[in-house]
Amino acid sequence: MLEALLHINIAQSLFTAILTLTKRPLNTIDKILSGWLMFVILLFSLNLIRVQFPEFFDSNPSYRVVIVLAFPSFLFLYVKYLTSGIKQFQNQDFWHFAIFGVLLTFALVVDIKHPLSDSQAKLFFRLVMVVFVLTFIYYGYFTIKIMNGFNKRRDEYFSSHGPNVSIGWIRKLVIIFYAFYSVLFVAGVLLKLLDIKINWGLVFAFAYTIFLYVITFNGYKQAQLVDIPNQKRTNSNSYQKSGLKEEDAKLYEQQVFQLMDDEKPWLKSEVSVGDISERLSIPQHYITQVLNENLNKNFYTLINEYRTNEVIRLFGLEKYQGWSLTAIAFESGFNSKSSFNSFFKKYTGKTPSEYRNLLNASKK
Repeated sequence: MLEALLHINIAQSLFTAILTLTKRPLNTIDKILSGWLMFVILLFSLNLIRVQFPEFFDSNPSYRVVIVLAFPSFLFLYVKYLTSGIKQFQNQDFWHFAIFGVLLTFALVVDIKHPLSDSQAKLFFRLVMVVFVLTFIYYGYFTIKIMNGFNKRRDEYFSSHGPNVSIGWIRKLVIIFYAFYSVLFVAGVLLKLLDIKINWGLVFAFAYTIFLYVITFNGYKQAQLVDIPNQKRTNSNSYQKSGLKEEDAKLYEQQVFQLMDDEKPWLKSEVSVGDISERLSIPQHYITQVLNENLNKNFYTLINEYRTNEVIRLFGLEKYQGWSLTAIAFESGFNSKSSFNSFFKKYTGKTPSEYRNLLNASKK
């Protein structure tokens, strides 16, 4: 079973890496993903050699943990280049693999060529595990921070979470990735204390089989996201050096509301701050600043509040009584059933069906 899974994972990783490298245009995120898959191939190739030629390895080779040390770095860099708009890989980012490189070289020499004594091997393994935990905590924190920052910037400039600004699948991957290794670490400690033996190679093989199929489908079709401006603010949440005067801010606010009432741009399923900026000849960063500082809301909230109010208005019209909730939502500018339900509940405190039923009941 284990050998079969190892062969499948090696073949799948190689296939995905080659397929990703043939994409056009080939982005930095595709190269990072392919590099990550090469490390997966290395891990399972060494595992396969160990299964077939156990005499060349000790009973608990540390290289497996060391190779996995590189995975948080790959995931972090993938998220960074996916969301930052940086087109070329920066040389300083190679330093993210420095500790991994040193430990892997040492681990391979130790496991294959010059085995350590039992006491030395235990000491080295403990060192690797400490680095393992610290690495996962460090990269987990900054990966999640990058994703949250991107989502916040996205909502400043876009009215919906379309594929060009969506990191939904990668967010799930990050959560599953860190949840899996957290459970694995805790389980490993408990099983060690209880002196229970388990075939970790088989556990990893099954887990990575699922991982590889997820990454194959989603990673291949993932395109570079839209480059979203990043406006720096002070601790008081005010925009730094924007140069926007108070009287101009009030004028821009009036113009934005006038446009919303007269032309109803929120009825379009895809509308961005860029569209409003072009229509009103107001710089984008001034519009986002006015919304945040004067109205205490982002662009996503503003547009979807208008859409929600339109849905409520249509609920009350006889013409739309036979329409489904989804049809009314799309008529009002929403382009996703899930985002409509989520925002409507957040805005009104009730689900769309509950609100509609209450409204109809009040008319009787």
